[in-house]
Amino acid sequence: MWINAKILSASAPQNRYCGIRVKSGKIGLGEMPALVSGKLTVPAGTTLQVSLEMEQPPADTSTAADAHGEDARNLKLNMPSAWSFSFTAATHKIFTLDPIDWTIYGQTGRSEWKGDQAMTFDGTTNRILVPLANSDTGFEVQSCKSPFQVLSGKTKITKTWWGIPTAVIDVNATVEADGSGAILLLMEKGLSALRTGVSGTDTLLPQPLLIAEPGRIGITDLKSNALGSTQEMELWKDELNPHGSRAAFTFLKNVAFVYNTSAKGDELLLTVCDAEVQTDRPVKVDGAALPVKTKNSVIMLASSAAHKILALYDDNIIFDNSTAVPGMKLPAFEAVSIALENALFNSTPVNGCLLAAEFDANWKKAIYAKLFLTLGLYAYLPTLPDPYVANINLLKRQFAVRSGEALQSNRQIWLWLVCRISSKPAADDANGFNAVKTSFHFGNLPYDDEAAPAATENSNKAVLNATTLRSKVGAEMLKPQNVRAAMYNVPEGESGSEEIKMMTMMNMVAPTKHNYEKEWDDQFG
Repeated sequence: MWINAKILSASAPQNRYCGIRVKSGKIGLGEMPALVSGKLTVPAGTTLQVSLEMEQPPADTSTAADAHGEDARNLKLNMPSAWSFSFTAATHKIFTLDPIDWTIYGQTGRSEWKGDQAMTFDGTTNRILVPLANSDTGFEVQSCKSPFQVLSGKTKITKTWWGIPTAVIDVNATVEADGSGAILLLMEKGLSALRTGVSGTDTLLPQPLLIAEPGRIGITDLKSNALGSTQEMELWKDELNPHGSRAAFTFLKNVAFVYNTSAKGDELLLTVCDAEVQTDRPVKVDGAALPVKTKNSVIMLASSAAHKILALYDDNIIFDNSTAVPGMKLPAFEAVSIALENALFNSTPVNGCLLAAEFDANWKKAIYAKLFLTLGLYAYLPTLPDPYVANINLLKRQFAVRSGEALQSNRQIWLWLVCRISSKPAADDANGFNAVKTSFHFGNLPYDDEAAPAATENSNKAVLNATTLRSKVGAEMLKPQNVRAAMYNVPEGESGSEEIKMMTMMNMVAPTKHNYEKEWDDQFG
């Protein structure tokens, strides 16, 4: 059965519906209905009375290869079996609601409706919340079987709700409603969590919200305190670097802690951390590795009997390592030069980091890993045979800006330079080395139809100014056909030939996106 959530709470969006699985029910109408355009319609102000006999969720029969998800499998819920209420276009009223009996982490309890009519819509959990009262407000973790995230402690329950999930549906093509809702317990401080592989203190949960529904337990605390806890993991090592590359994570205070355990054997944690990815590649022209130090980064860890997965994401590392406010003027930084066998890149420091890896059972060493680092690209100077190498001045000025009759030397961030490092176990290697591969890729800046920020050179520092250019220009200028056209369509030695070539390339901006990286490699090697 689908019920418009607006009927139960005025704060609910008009397009949300509550889905409940029922055995039977009755709907009483205060006025005779009429069939209007194929819909049963009652006059405005009519009171409708609804009595539902709800179907209990089936016993969970999920199995798993180990104790992952066992706490969800041990969960016992006896959800409300009957519910009656009335509503008009502007009001609603609950008459009866059967209690919920539950056993969560070994703690048993009963939550009953005591006449509180203050049903509300909660956008965070996307549920209609019906207030309940508990026979005992104490809660203690008496049994936690998770091999990934161990919950412990005792606390008090401050608020309890029956949470009815809502969804956006097509009322003209509805699917069968299912489910019986969830029990939500808001608690005081007293619980803590300790995860496999973490050193230091437990994560303290000062105000956890526990959501239990058939087959799943979720715990969320937006003010968790993991200060003092750290985790370090080995990413890869090979013959070039037998000491290996590592990632170190420092967990924080006053950050979100979102944990879920499923009866099917999957457990997941989403939180925030500071991270240092101690990668050994790529390196700058002086041989030093690129620093990757993030702050307030999103980290996800997922664990099951078969897999241990980590994902780390941060896209404002330059701001992380400055006092500037994100979204404002880009702070000063030293430009970076990266030399390859066939190219030289000049760019910003690392600004974005995406790390995805699968780890061993102890969360110590990565089996497979992919690391993506993004930098803002100023210039790309390929190492090419004559006659192109003779036009090095043209290459140096590939990102110049024309102002009136003169070319300025202002440097623009035109493209993303993306470095991808991937590792996997090396075949038949007794030293535990990985097969590590590094590659570079180009990418358009976000909103490439809009103006992209520009940079000027100040000694050895780079700072954004007000100059803006479209990033498509940079993309098109790197197309080999445009470079060739600029090279060969203007006679050498003609006055201003290099400037004309440069402007010819800049005027060849086309809306079609191409794989210019592949085309360049195909034509120039």
